[in-house]
Amino acid sequence: MKLLKVFSSFLLMAAVVTPLSQHSVEGADTGNGDTVIINNESFNPAVTQSTGAFSMKNVNESLTKHESLSQEAYKIDLQLNFDPEQADAPLFNKQSKQSKVYSVGDQQDFWVYNARTEGDYQLIAELKHSGEQGDIWVHNNEISAAKAKEISDEFDQKIYPLVTENFAGESDVDRNGKVSILIFDIQDGFTAFGGGYIGGYFYNRDLFASPKSNNQEIFYIDTYPSMGFDKGSYDVSKAFSTIAHEFQHMVNYNQNVLVEKGPEMDIWLNEALSMAAEHMYLGPLRSRVSYYERSQSIANGHSLLYWDRNGDVLSNYSLSYLFGQYMRIQADQGNDIYKELLENEKSTKLALEDVIQTHIDPKKTAGQFLTDFRQALFMNEEDGLYGFNGEPMLSEITSPLYQGTLPQKLRGGGAINVPAGNAAGFEEPASKGDSMQYRVIDVTPPVRPKIDSANRMSGTISGTAEAGSKVTIKAGSRVLGEGEAAVNGTFSIPVNPQKTGTVLSVTSMDKAGNKSPAASLTISSKTGRIGGVDRYETAVNISQDGWRESDTVVLATGSDFPDALAGGPLAYQRNAPILLTRSTSLHSKTEKEIDRLKAKNVLILGGTGVVSADVEARLKQKGLSVERIGGKNRYETAANIAKKLPSQKAVVAGGSAFPDALSVSPYASRNGIPILLTKKNRVPDETAAALSGKDEAIIVGSTGVVSELAMEQFPNPVRYGGKSRYDTAFEINQHLKMGTTNAYAVTGQDFPDALAGSALAAKKDADILLVKKRLIPEATESLLSRYQAFTIFGSAGVVGEEVKLELDRRADS
Repeated sequence: MKLLKVFSSFLLMAAVVTPLSQHSVEGADTGNGDTVIINNESFNPAVTQSTGAFSMKNVNESLTKHESLSQEAYKIDLQLNFDPEQADAPLFNKQSKQSKVYSVGDQQDFWVYNARTEGDYQLIAELKHSGEQGDIWVHNNEISAAKAKEISDEFDQKIYPLVTENFAGESDVDRNGKVSILIFDIQDGFTAFGGGYIGGYFYNRDLFASPKSNNQEIFYIDTYPSMGFDKGSYDVSKAFSTIAHEFQHMVNYNQNVLVEKGPEMDIWLNEALSMAAEHMYLGPLRSRVSYYERSQSIANGHSLLYWDRNGDVLSNYSLSYLFGQYMRIQADQGNDIYKELLENEKSTKLALEDVIQTHIDPKKTAGQFLTDFRQALFMNEEDGLYGFNGEPMLSEITSPLYQGTLPQKLRGGGAINVPAGNAAGFEEPASKGDSMQYRVIDVTPPVRPKIDSANRMSGTISGTAEAGSKVTIKAGSRVLGEGEAAVNGTFSIPVNPQKTGTVLSVTSMDKAGNKSPAASLTISSKTGRIGGVDRYETAVNISQDGWRESDTVVLATGSDFPDALAGGPLAYQRNAPILLTRSTSLHSKTEKEIDRLKAKNVLILGGTGVVSADVEARLKQKGLSVERIGGKNRYETAANIAKKLPSQKAVVAGGSAFPDALSVSPYASRNGIPILLTKKNRVPDETAAALSGKDEAIIVGSTGVVSELAMEQFPNPVRYGGKSRYDTAFEINQHLKMGTTNAYAVTGQDFPDALAGSALAAKKDADILLVKKRLIPEATESLLSRYQAFTIFGSAGVVGEEVKLELDRRADS
């Protein structure tokens, strides 16, 4: 088992001044293999986040550059903080000040931020277009009026309703009922592809009566390089997702501060919501995912919660985006979860915890959920807590590994994935931080499954895989079946039979979500085999080959043949497999198969002398509806089964000769004809009564099985028999043909493997051929040319490899 150590330190910060505490992590094995997740789940309200001094130079020096990353991957927005209380600035109110009403073509002075000089300056912009929800102001003719209208239309028709419906509404301090969008080249020092740049920003100062405030609802959108590199050919649609992003910041501030009278949402979560707005508008943000996978800062423990203005802040964007999507997926409330979070008036940590405990786990803390998030990023299981539920792109994330030495200091909210060799017996170091949590993760995929051969008749694919792993069988991208490998590693999974030449792939996934390499299987013309260690397991494997699920199961004794074979037509009528049991107790393998089939009803064949009341009681204890068809002997049981099959014909077989009843069972089943039993020279009263009113009797077997004397008592009798059981089977297959080119081969020397096989043969519209252990009798051999595929019932100890090889040769000829 290989594991990984993921060291995480999670501290949730409120907003403004002091540095974060750090925790030391040590004692990790840095060899290759296993992984341990270690997470600090502390939420310390006394530790707050420093605003720092923003510097694009620091951003560019800290970011990860990679040739595969698009320019979009380097986009950030400004986080400008204005404290109205400290500035003694009231909320702007248009009634308290004369404000001009602007028309298209008018100009206005705006205060904007220069990220190069880290100061404010003024510029003049022209109102290029006025829409229903927004005014588009443009500096220096950066875009035309037509492009301004394009922005306005997109904002009115898509972005405005998307944000206000899924997050919150905006304020209206200037009382004009609109949002201003200022389009200009934000001065961020961008000079070349691959450098950081500012895509846009919202500044809360503009809502307050303060010097340098623009006294209106406004956010700012960049042109170069956000819309392209050539002013004459700017593509404004490239900025639409940024508009959704900044508008979310605006409504977020309004909801938290102006409506709820509380603090601003913590930056990391506010950004998660803004990128959720982008995700709703665009779909998955490939640039954020790609940056996460390649970020050296993330590999080295970058914090989710500490907004690193002076470092690799692009890693913050990637982590926040992914957390926002993880929260949505795990809460299972769709996009409504963002509005629910926004409208919660508690602090960021407590609001987040409310969401977690309401929709995910009532006992889970926010810190534990953040650890789950880090584990999900690493493991990315197809479903469940440790993945993204198969969503495109998100479910394909590869987390970077830490390559440094240990111990390592982790800032609150940081995490590292440390290769740990074989972590068996791993113990947490005593010197770790109090809130540091370790999780050991298996990252070693199971070995490639081994698959048994299968032909076009095969209704199951079987083999071996890692014990307890989930086995998936596909033909191309189409899933044919899934199941779980048993404690001994074996699996047998029902599938629809496939054409010869079809290539199947078989993979297994362990409990940790690791997937094995695929094993390949080509459906061949070779002879298949369905067997088991005993008659009970063989019956189970036959059931698995023919039925994925079944409402009803037919249950008969495994110690004798008459009840099971007489029950074949009834089993076919109810689309039910035939399973076998001991007389006094329900066989454990049979019970497990009933569970797998999700059966609701069990039809017992035979009286309590062959299937005891204890077996019936066990079935009822499991909540199954039980019906019994029995009699004082095999003849009466067969006659009572016949009452359920209203055919005017009946098959009559010797009550002591299983091969004849077996050979005719598929034909009788497909045609709804009951199988009755008789003695050689005397027709039992129960059989005679069952034949009363029938138009025709089909006798199977020679006069050595059913005498002429007995036959004379049957209505319009027709006999199919021969000098041996193999000759009788030949006559049956010659005259009572099934509509198929497939056949099942079974020993004619003993009955157990055949008992359940008759139901499957009928279901597959296939004949049953009788063979010996080491050779194919002449009568049977003369039939082989009509078939294209064969499957043997029984193990090699019952029907030997010599017979299989001969059937293979005939199928290939």
